[in-house]
Amino acid sequence: MHNEPTANVSTTSDTNSSTSHTVFIQAARKGSVCGITASRSPLAQIIQQNPQSIIS
Repeated sequence: MHNEPTANVSTTSDTNSSTSHTVFIQAARKGSVCGITASRSPLAQIIQQNPQSIIS
């Protein structure tokens, strides 16, 4: 179970939510795979509409 990447991702998101948001914004701006995949989520739409609200 500890070898599953999904477990590591969920743990990182819970412990470092602010860092995850920053990484997501950077990925979205660069148009990476993570940014494109997450662009379907409501969180991505909020960031695209109000990026400063997430950063600050």
